[in-house]
Amino acid sequence: VETAELAVDYAAQLDWIRVMNNNIRAGPVSPLEATFASVAKAAVSFNFDKNGDGMLDASEGCMAVVFTRTGLAADVIAKYRPPCPVIVLSEDETVLRRLTVRFGLYPVKLDASITNFKDAVSYAIEYATGRGLYMPGRQVLILSGPDGTLWADEKPGITAQGRIGLQRVQSLAHEGSYSLEYTSPYASSAITCSQTLRIGHELIVNRQFNHRSTKIIATLGPSCWAPPMLATLLENGVSIARINMSLCSDTDQISSIIQHWNHVVEEKLKPGMNSKLYTQRPAMMCSIKGPEIRNTMLKGHTPITLEAGKEVILVPANEPSFEGYSTDSKTVIGITYSDLCKTTKAGDTVLLADGKLRVQVMRVLGKELSCKVLNSGKLGEAKLVHILCQRLNIPFLSARDKELLAFCGKHSKDVDYVTLPFVQSEEDVLQARKILDESGGARIKLVAQIDNLSAIQNYEAILELSDGIMISRGHLGMRMPARKVALAQKWLITKANIAG
Repeated sequence: VETAELAVDYAAQLDWIRVMNNNIRAGPVSPLEATFASVAKAAVSFNFDKNGDGMLDASEGCMAVVFTRTGLAADVIAKYRPPCPVIVLSEDETVLRRLTVRFGLYPVKLDASITNFKDAVSYAIEYATGRGLYMPGRQVLILSGPDGTLWADEKPGITAQGRIGLQRVQSLAHEGSYSLEYTSPYASSAITCSQTLRIGHELIVNRQFNHRSTKIIATLGPSCWAPPMLATLLENGVSIARINMSLCSDTDQISSIIQHWNHVVEEKLKPGMNSKLYTQRPAMMCSIKGPEIRNTMLKGHTPITLEAGKEVILVPANEPSFEGYSTDSKTVIGITYSDLCKTTKAGDTVLLADGKLRVQVMRVLGKELSCKVLNSGKLGEAKLVHILCQRLNIPFLSARDKELLAFCGKHSKDVDYVTLPFVQSEEDVLQARKILDESGGARIKLVAQIDNLSAIQNYEAILELSDGIMISRGHLGMRMPARKVALAQKWLITKANIAG
């Protein structure tokens, strides 16, 4: 991930974000956002690839320092994707923990005893030097408050500290580099690829340090719950620890995992400017189960073999006692979806066994579906089922998910983000937001998981109400041709980048 931003034309990228942002707003940005964005613009101007290796290392370019109470200033700067490390200082640990997920940000807790502007800047530079993000002589852009005050969220001011004199205004792509531009005759507007072509084998093969702007989410599955494994994840640079709460037996187990994580963090991330690890605690993300559908248990707990071309009967069965079975004359599979026969029709496709088996609905026979098996394979118990229709008539939040959301709200001191799988509309996001707010989790951010066609159709409304977007390419690949997943992914990411 250290080379994730390699060869990006930052000047073109910044201009594109600004233009698209104004187009969507149908007008200019606020003066406050314009000021924050100018930090990214100045960073593009100050960054210069001296040795021509296509990478901006610690001896080249600049660094930005941001003082924020609420995180607003840092959020907006990250939106414009500056090509430099951004050291974010705040006294609020919950704000800093949330900012660990943002592009290019390095959150650092500022001791409350440091109130002097010069001392605070020195503190930031000392931290960056210890992390290998800064070398003497580099330009430093400082976003702070007016008249020597620290906090930049309401009345920001920008100070440049470092080399004296005019700095050559030049970006990576402007120095002997080439950008590939291509306009499709089928596109309604010009499509430009802003990637530099100045890449050689030495750059690809040789190991070089570059500040990491991309963040790492680590899902804490059952094999990772022990403290030694949690410590290993932390030591290897995890930015966000994610708990899939559907894998936990109860809220006590979730609390135990969080307690283990907090203990490991306190032990491993001791304050120290020379530490190569994060000195700020990584964010905590929790995921609910969502409105998923599975097949029921099977008779004798034995997998059933489905053969291509043969018939299989699917029936709605929410009773735990129901068991699917197969005889010489008939194969019946229970599906945990009560409206199975109401929302599907002849010609629809149903994916079984986590997407490995495909069956096509041939006839709707009252309370059962007669389906044709399209490919052979084995079906086990309680496997995920995907019904490829426009919208399922199923509650977004189960009683269990509501309980888990309320749990997160009550533990908002520890939980920073909650992900919502199988979101279909903005109403789903609002429903989860209401439960979090009412249980004390107003500060918790919501990440909508885009994994179905309804979510894509309602994406703009979902994006407006969400604090983050997670794209489930695997689930999308079950609902559309594989060749279209990349197209959908690019569109979803582009919209999210513009939204910030």
